Amino acid sequence: MARRHLLFLLLFLLPVTPGFVCASRAERMEGELDALRIQFEEIQQRINNDQAQVTEMILRADVKLAELAELQGQAHDLVTRNSVDLSLQLESTRTELAELRGRMDSQDRTLTQLGNDVRAIVSALGATDSGKTIVLPKEKEALFAFATEKRAANRNPEARAAYSEFIARYPDDSRVPATLADLCLLFSVDGMHQDAIATARTYLKTFPDGPQRNDVIATMGDSAAALGNCDVAQKAYQTLVEVGHKNAKKRLSEISAQCK
Repeated sequence: MARRHLLFLLLFLLPVTPGFVCASRAERMEGELDALRIQFEEIQQRINNDQAQVTEMILRADVKLAELAELQGQAHDLVTRNSVDLSLQLESTRTELAELRGRMDSQDRTLTQLGNDVRAIVSALGATDSGKTIVLPKEKEALFAFATEKRAANRNPEARAAYSEFIARYPDDSRVPATLADLCLLFSVDGMHQDAIATARTYLKTFPDGPQRNDVIATMGDSAAALGNCDVAQKAYQTLVEVGHKNAKKRLSEISAQCK
């Protein structure tokens, strides 16, 4: 027993050999390297994961940028089209305004000419009835009522004077076309055929699409036939035949027979 203890003591006191020390360090270093290798692999895995995420984010960003670029292009095209459309609409509106101004100027000139024509007719006729001066109302509505009353009473000279004065004073009144047509008919009925034809031409020039157009053409044709002006009479009723005016064919046949 004492020997065994002595042997253990000797072994404990004996110095450690270099070979044993190197082996222990190598094992520790290998262990550390393995640990570092494991850490490196973990870090590498994380880096790979991060790179995959970044790549995916970049791809998504590229897709989003492409979508934004397409939207920007569409917006640009839309703005361009709208700009072109607005420019065309603006130009069209300017053209329409110019045409309207031209029409208004033309209508103003026509109305002025109408007033001058009627004044000339009134001046030639004179506001008289069998040598008596006709006193006409000064107020607009009173004048029109006077003309209507005299027309209904078949007092044609007074009606003609009142109608002529109304047209001369108020050429832009909405009742002028009908009044001018009535005046034309009164001239024709009273045998003043030259005045009837002149009034009819004034109406057709001033109101080419007026509601009394066909009746005015018929009156002009009848007055022309009464004067023996076959050319004007036949042309007037030929126009009425083409638009299907009542009794136009019959009247044209009568005028044609009269002019042979």
